[in-house]
Amino acid sequence: TSLANLAMLVVQFKPKQQQILLNRLEVYYQARAWTLSVADRNRVNEFVEKAWQKRKTNYLSKCFRSCTMTAYKKTFSQQYAFRSSFLDEAGSEFIDKIDELVSNGQILKAGNSATVVQVEYAGKKLVIKRYNIKNWWHFLKRCYRPSRAAASWRNGNLLQLLGIATPKPLGFIENRIGFFRKNAYLVCERSGGQEILTVYKYRPPTEDELTQLKDIFKLFKQYRVSHGDLKASNLLIKKKGKIQLIDLDAMEEHGSDKSFQRAFIKDKRRFVENWRNSDIKTAVESLFI
Repeated sequence: TSLANLAMLVVQFKPKQQQILLNRLEVYYQARAWTLSVADRNRVNEFVEKAWQKRKTNYLSKCFRSCTMTAYKKTFSQQYAFRSSFLDEAGSEFIDKIDELVSNGQILKAGNSATVVQVEYAGKKLVIKRYNIKNWWHFLKRCYRPSRAAASWRNGNLLQLLGIATPKPLGFIENRIGFFRKNAYLVCERSGGQEILTVYKYRPPTEDELTQLKDIFKLFKQYRVSHGDLKASNLLIKKKGKIQLIDLDAMEEHGSDKSFQRAFIKDKRRFVENWRNSDIKTAVESLFI
């Protein structure tokens, strides 16, 4: 139907732009000499939701198969997916050199569960996060599940689809023994931003920054997404005030309101806790109203 086709057009845009188009729905109806009723608006919203789910599923599936957008390969010992444009520039030898790059990169974080480094390769400033296997017991817990790198790759692409800023995900590598996963790597563009908590120690957030944060939580609620670890170090501010979310391996889409609400309350509590003794605590709490 024409409304289904309209919905498919609407969902080609980010959610924020989708709402602008839906707010102009009456103009579309007038152009077709139709009368827009409440039932019609609800019907259009249903078409849009169905079209969005279809587009999202199709887009994310492209992140895990070979296509114009993605260079994908899976063997007995390895699985990887990269943006084709990046791998064309970097060359397939980038994959073979990943351990060397991590060893020689500038360390941003050296933890037991993850090592994060900054490197420059093929003219690009990159961040590589290696998800480590700490011990045999940790391997047994992780080996059956998709790696945290694969989850972060998917979630980074989902955030981009939603219009939520995050360092551009470029790809992931997962070392395997057949079905069993071992260590894994996530590759992103370098953000260049500072941790939000550090910035707000020296100045209060601007109105634009508060609006950005409010929009993030609004989209999380609308699409039932939780971050899973909203400590201040996982939000960065770039020089021009753009806020980015990082550390996405615990991010989750929820199938029910009940599941989402539980996770969202934890996200909210963790986020507000960052400013427990800060002058901006009230402003932060107002983001959830």
